[in-house]
Amino acid sequence: MLEKNLDLVRKIVWGFVKGNPGLEFDDLFSEACLICLEAEHKYDPEKGKESTFIYHVVSNQMRTLLKKEAVKFSELQNRRIEDEVNPDSNPEQQIIIEEEWQEVYNSLSSESKVVCQLVLNDPDIEILMDTPKLYRGQLARRLKADNWSWNNIWGSFAEIKQALS
Repeated sequence: MLEKNLDLVRKIVWGFVKGNPGLEFDDLFSEACLICLEAEHKYDPEKGKESTFIYHVVSNQMRTLLKKEAVKFSELQNRRIEDEVNPDSNPEQQIIIEEEWQEVYNSLSSESKVVCQLVLNDPDIEILMDTPKLYRGQLARRLKADNWSWNNIWGSFAEIKQALS
């Protein structure tokens, strides 16, 4: 069946390659031949011509194959975008971020480093990401309890804010 209709299979594949630049003819032709061989036992001469059967089976399977490839490509693109947006999922980005953070941290005064250590390591301070003013107030009260002056507290906050911007 395939040998008699090889030209038809070539024509079908060529139509897909012509309509979708970037597809490789040889790869699709191989797939189309496999599709044709797998479907050979399903052909019923009473339902229609052999060439019509081959045309529909190969075309439909090729469309399905291309849709699956498009979905895979889309998922790959989404993962790449996620890696750029979410650096935690990309080890290289994580290293770059850690190096940048180390540079910023090393540029801070000793008081500002203490504030950073409190923010990062003190379990008594609850991080309130949705209410930064409340968090800043909680942190300021903790520093005031440790005998920091208001000038040192707000000066450190301003220095950290400046270093991060």
